Amino acid sequence: MANPEHLERLKAGFWGWDEWRARNPEIKPDLSGATIWQANLSDANLSDADLSDADLSSADLRDTDLRGADLSRANLSYANLIIADLSNANLNNACLSDANLINAILNCADLNCADLSRAELNMADLRRAELNGANLSDANLSGAELRCANLINAILNGANLRRADLSDANLINAILNGADLNGADLSSAELNMADLSGAQALGANFQGATLTGACIKDWNINSETNLEGVVCEYIYLKRNQQERRPLTGTFKPGEFTKLYQQSRDTIDLIFREGLDWRAFAHSFKQVQVEHAGAQIEVESIENKGDGVVIVKLRSALDADQPQIHAGIMQGYKTRIKDLEGQVERGTQTINRLFESHNRLIESQEAMVKAMAENPKVKQEIGTVYGGVAGNVEGDMNVYTPEQQKTLAEAAQEIQALLEQLSETYPLTEVPAKAEAQIKSNPQLRGRIVGAIKSAGKKAVEKLVEHPAGAIVVAAVDGWEKGK
Repeated sequence: MANPEHLERLKAGFWGWDEWRARNPEIKPDLSGATIWQANLSDANLSDADLSDADLSSADLRDTDLRGADLSRANLSYANLIIADLSNANLNNACLSDANLINAILNCADLNCADLSRAELNMADLRRAELNGANLSDANLSGAELRCANLINAILNGANLRRADLSDANLINAILNGADLNGADLSSAELNMADLSGAQALGANFQGATLTGACIKDWNINSETNLEGVVCEYIYLKRNQQERRPLTGTFKPGEFTKLYQQSRDTIDLIFREGLDWRAFAHSFKQVQVEHAGAQIEVESIENKGDGVVIVKLRSALDADQPQIHAGIMQGYKTRIKDLEGQVERGTQTINRLFESHNRLIESQEAMVKAMAENPKVKQEIGTVYGGVAGNVEGDMNVYTPEQQKTLAEAAQEIQALLEQLSETYPLTEVPAKAEAQIKSNPQLRGRIVGAIKSAGKKAVEKLVEHPAGAIVVAAVDGWEKGK
């Protein structure tokens, strides 16, 4: 129930209320379950009042004037706001789930990212309201005025929009899966048109809706989307009234439905940031296995420009298309993350190997300099490294036949391993894969280590003609020195 002190302060008038809020910003007013009669606010004027963060859940605010009030982040779930005037109110991020807003006046209200799931908004006035990213899942918006409303990225899954006025509304990237738009008006009455660019309307019901002048650029519908009886004289395939269809004249009755109704065996996949073929192939094959009887095949791939790629799939008529669609898209996203992680790990590995390689080169250069300046050091080091230290240029003629044989065999094995891995993995992953295989093969590791000890790391590197050769040899040499 409401906090009595908070109710008393509200009774004192919103000037005193706002002053109290300003002095106590940490307090979140508790007006839950309050009625306008409890607070003696019958026909109250709370316009411009600061009700941010307030708990108004289950509050009865019928006929209350809340124009311009700040209700950001307020909890209005289950609140009764019938005929309340909230025009220009700030309801940004507010919780209005299950609220009763029948006939409420919300024109020009800021409802960005608000939670209006399951709210009763039938016949509400939401003209020019800001509903960017708002959650309107399963909300009742039948007969609501949404002319020129901003519904970009709004979630309207299962929403009741029967006979709603959505003319000139902005529905870019809105999610309308399962929404009922029977008889809704999405036509263009002004220079701006109802913009459904990128909207997702799987299984939505547009029966009898008006779509004249709407923009349907890259909208995503499926065979369950009902376009029967749609009233449409013309539409645009690009924003800003570009790519008009038909080019001239108007559609004949039923022609729009015939042209744009998806066949029951088609699944559309829309990728808005380009298409990673490796990730798609992986996800597609995985879903093919999971739905073996669905007969899933790629019908067409279309590049729409601006990074948008549409892949059309064909499946059996009895296939679970929504599940197939969700499975491929989720698998694709997961694979993209995996690939990004692999690239990052590969890059880190290569950076570490290059650092190790550079340190080894610096050490060898110091050794060469010491040998050049001090014959005694040259002699001692030459003895330790099997007499090879004085031949850092890697001239094969200075090695014994046994050394040459060991060196050639090791280099050949490294070359073959790297070429084999390069056929399967990108170059960034080859060094790490090669290291793992060498570590797991004691015989191969022993031969490479023997060649390095016998002829020197530089000589082995020079005989391996592969971009990753020096990195792998340096890594093996580093393992032995790190023991």
